[in-house]
Amino acid sequence: MQIARPFQKSLRESLFMLLFGVVAFGVMASGAAAQSKPVFFVSGVSAVQSDSVLPKIDFAANEEKRKSPALAVLYSFVLPGMGELYAERFDVGRYSLGAEAGLITALVSTIIYANSLASDYRNLARINASITGDPSAQFYKDIANYQSSAQFNEEQLQNRDFARVYSSATWQWNSEDNRRGYRNTLINSDAAFQASSYIVIAMGVNRVLSAINAVRFIGDFNTRYPVEDTTTGLRMIPIYVPQQAALPAGLGLAFQTKF
Repeated sequence: MQIARPFQKSLRESLFMLLFGVVAFGVMASGAAAQSKPVFFVSGVSAVQSDSVLPKIDFAANEEKRKSPALAVLYSFVLPGMGELYAERFDVGRYSLGAEAGLITALVSTIIYANSLASDYRNLARINASITGDPSAQFYKDIANYQSSAQFNEEQLQNRDFARVYSSATWQWNSEDNRRGYRNTLINSDAAFQASSYIVIAMGVNRVLSAINAVRFIGDFNTRYPVEDTTTGLRMIPIYVPQQAALPAGLGLAFQTKF
């Protein structure tokens, strides 16, 4: 039909232009690939450039440069921040180290304060409670709540708790106010010792967080030094095909199996 001929001619021209464009793009891409000297990859083998301008990947040397996550964890548990330093990320590790320094300072200060209060309440008891015998740690807790050993023993006998009756160690407070002051000092000392245990827990948490960061940074560090892939299976590998007599240089695909 006469009406269809212009359409067929236009379609042929469009297809020709499309084909020409594809061929031209392929030639240009091949030329650019040849000029850029692309790298071809073979799994498990060093990556080599066509004219050897880039150095080969030395997997043995890379294996020596890679760092151990287990060692990073060990460093972090010995001293938070050292694992990150080992992973060459002390910009983050310094915060773990700073937190550790603060926690150690707080722990030492709290223990000193708690021991000072413990010494104070024992001195208060010896001065104001007329202590006799060889008092135990539990003894110092009991005298905080009873005016005398006689009062305490009477209550234990009523409760038929004979094992808690004091026979050799005794006390008698000279005033109710002194006993209450002693009791407050005892409570504050116990609270300070309890706070020190919380600080120790915080130090453990700081070590765990430092170890997690260190392992993560070691993973990032080791990606700079690839090692030989020893996994098995079928894989598709991009390769560089050098220029041949009838074919331009370009890229291709090869298949490789490893067992």
